[in-house]
Amino acid sequence: MSYINIDLLAVGNNKPIKFPQGLKIAALYLIIAGVIGIVFLILNITPPYSELPERNISQEFGNYTREIIFNILFLFSGIGLLLKKTWARRSALWSIPVVAFYSIFSFAWGLGAGRPNIVALLISSIFTLAWNGLWFYLIFQKSSKEYLLQKNSQPSIQAGRKG
Repeated sequence: MSYINIDLLAVGNNKPIKFPQGLKIAALYLIIAGVIGIVFLILNITPPYSELPERNISQEFGNYTREIIFNILFLFSGIGLLLKKTWARRSALWSIPVVAFYSIFSFAWGLGAGRPNIVALLISSIFTLAWNGLWFYLIFQKSSKEYLLQKNSQPSIQAGRKG
């Protein structure tokens, strides 16, 4: 008796979608950014600006907690995307804009080598939104979504199988 997989009868393209290059690059970026961010936090690598206002312990704790959470989200999202998990795409699409918002001010402080003026904030906003927008686009695009939503098992014909 011959068996035909019902997936072969579905209307549309039956060829499996290959891993989109843009999604692969974005996943690797998320992994690298997450790892580097965690290492920087562990080693306490921060710019030594004398103009930074002194923060109390609760502000420091909040800052480190936010950084740890988003670096771990980046790391897990990147790994999840490489493993073809749909939750990883949602996690990345949610966390990238939030990280971009906080990155604007960090970039501006670095660009101005101290308290940023309006021009440094504007320039940092443009570059930060363009940089993070690129990663958002690569993960958001239709081919990435279709690749992650396709079934894990490939359609196959099982002929002559005895059961």
